[in-house]
Amino acid sequence: MGPRTESVHEELGRELGVSGIEKIVLIRNSVAAFIEGGLRKAKYRGDVMDFPSMPEALSAMKNMTVDGDVVLIQNDWPDQYV
Repeated sequence: MGPRTESVHEELGRELGVSGIEKIVLIRNSVAAFIEGGLRKAKYRGDVMDFPSMPEALSAMKNMTVDGDVVLIQNDWPDQYV
């Protein structure tokens, strides 16, 4: 995304912040802080959890989800999680 990386991810955070989502799981990567900034601007009141890696987040989600939950995963760098 080049020069728009920060603004696009901040907007994503703002949209998530007003969407009614109960929990947001962030992976500590180069854009997580921008998404968090958008969540703050949207005054998001749900739970925000962060993990240092996708494998750790996926492992934790096994205990955070139940049948019928919907999980959306953003994955820009699939080669890092193989």
